Amino acid sequence: MASLGAVGVRFARNLAVFALVLVSLACVCQASDLVIVRADRKIDLQTHLVRNSATLKVENAGTSPASSVVLALLVPPPGRLAFATAVLLQGKVKSRTFQELPLTPITPSYAVENGVYFEAQLPTPLEPGKTAQVEVYFVVINALTPHPAEITQADPQLVIFEDSHYLTSPYPVRSQSTIIRLPSHQIESFTAKEPSRKTDSEIKLGPYEGVEKGEVSPLLVHYENNRPFPLFERAEREYEISHWGNVYVTEDYHLVHSGAKHKGMFSRLDYQHRPMAIGVSSLRGLMAVLPERANTVYYRDEIGNISSSHLRYPHRKAELEIEPRYPLLGGWSVTFRVGYSVPLSDLVSISTDGTRVLNATFGSPFADVPIKHLTVKVVLPEGSYGISADVPFHVGKSTETKYSYLDTVGRPVVVLDKTDVVPEQGIMHFQVRYKFSAIALFTEPLLLVLAFFLLFLLFIAYTHSDLTISKTAPSYLAKLHHEEFLDLIQRLSRLVADRAAQIESLDAGLVKLGRSGDVAGAKAARRAVEGELKESAREIAAVVEKIEALPKAPAGPVRTVQVLVVKEKERAERAVAKHTVAVEAYERKTPAKEIDAKIAPMQQRLGALKAEIKELVMALEE
Repeated sequence: MASLGAVGVRFARNLAVFALVLVSLACVCQASDLVIVRADRKIDLQTHLVRNSATLKVENAGTSPASSVVLALLVPPPGRLAFATAVLLQGKVKSRTFQELPLTPITPSYAVENGVYFEAQLPTPLEPGKTAQVEVYFVVINALTPHPAEITQADPQLVIFEDSHYLTSPYPVRSQSTIIRLPSHQIESFTAKEPSRKTDSEIKLGPYEGVEKGEVSPLLVHYENNRPFPLFERAEREYEISHWGNVYVTEDYHLVHSGAKHKGMFSRLDYQHRPMAIGVSSLRGLMAVLPERANTVYYRDEIGNISSSHLRYPHRKAELEIEPRYPLLGGWSVTFRVGYSVPLSDLVSISTDGTRVLNATFGSPFADVPIKHLTVKVVLPEGSYGISADVPFHVGKSTETKYSYLDTVGRPVVVLDKTDVVPEQGIMHFQVRYKFSAIALFTEPLLLVLAFFLLFLLFIAYTHSDLTISKTAPSYLAKLHHEEFLDLIQRLSRLVADRAAQIESLDAGLVKLGRSGDVAGAKAARRAVEGELKESAREIAAVVEKIEALPKAPAGPVRTVQVLVVKEKERAERAVAKHTVAVEAYERKTPAKEIDAKIAPMQQRLGALKAEIKELVMALEE
């Protein structure tokens, strides 16, 4: 408790460094004209984000109407104001209406160090003697200090929250009370100021009556908060619009556990066997709420796809539950990517003037995870023009160009940058408006068709082009001679095949003779075949002569050709002789058995010649 006491002494000594929230209202012209009749504060400390809400009943005690009010928030480092809003409550409870008050940042002459000031314009001036009820809500990040700053795997996580018992204000506060909501009933200590009391997981301060303007009372709460402290150090979301039917969303995150840093060894065995006692403040997983019709969802990191994820589709939404490859303890970090597709009609609409509007959420789909630096990119189709972006809060805007497949001038990209983004802003929508010609939709398909057409033209031109540098080079001449030799071999093979068909027709004629007895017809058919064989023999001789005349013709194939010609000539002669013997024997009415006996040796030799010729032709073709 000594170190904790030192913190309290330092806090009381230097009010500029404690996380004091100053919510005050003042008339623009006279600071003393406004009185806070009643202030009810609620401070939510259940997560690592400090959410403050205050309902203020303000009375104009002056003599002139107040047209605007000033809201002042003191946010000393390391805390940072991430979100602030104010609404005017009108009417009774059952018929109450809420009117948002636009906040304009200002720097008044009475500004204090680390103070953040906003001027809110009232819809109607607040008349003297009248009251107005204003509700203020804001979120501060990095406002909880781990104490101790380092813990082991088995230790609970304790944090310190610093504030004031009072609503510090430059105006008198007649009555005020504060409720602090904690994540558990484990409260190490808190600075008590009567009346104050602790009930389970709440601390109630007040009501305090008659608090003077500028009066402060340091408050320090030291409590157990075993919720994980997830923080996206960097996040980049990219919406890529394709008018062919989808919007492709890619999200890159660098996640850090910003709670008390882990010290010592880490035991996976203890972590798994005693999850309620070991590593209770570790980050085990996150839940993302995606669009209802999100599809082709993936979750991966630098190594590759991560299988420890679950995708569910409850009513009108998609829930993606992810787990990192290892649990995140304090100070540990991980980088990952989430991607999915959404039908174009779910996010992009077309107005009556042809303007297309992308309407999408700005922040991360992960609940209760603030983002230190967020970049949102909207990649529009190539040829988009008239581009504008509307965001409900201040962001940095810029443009760049992205090149993808078949792009010529590139795709315009709208870049939105913001620091300190909290879930309250993440659910807000932004719009990107642009115009796009329907003709431009067919630019890439036409380019693809043209590319294939040019490719085929180049292929045809290449196959019909002679790219030889010199037609007298030995290599070129050798190539020509080889191609000519192959052509002659193919011609020779065709002639041999034709002669084989002619010889087979002689055998068919003998079969016909046995059926019809037409000897004269058989002789006439033989004479016709003999004429064709003589003609083909002359063609074969011419081919062989050309083969033998080729310079540097391969000796082996040439000898094979010569043998083939001899065998083919013998086969033709024997086939004609067999046919002649058979016809003459039939004409003399020789019995069939004697005819078969006479031609049997001839037939046997013809079969052997046929097999030999076939092998020679195959050898040449190889």
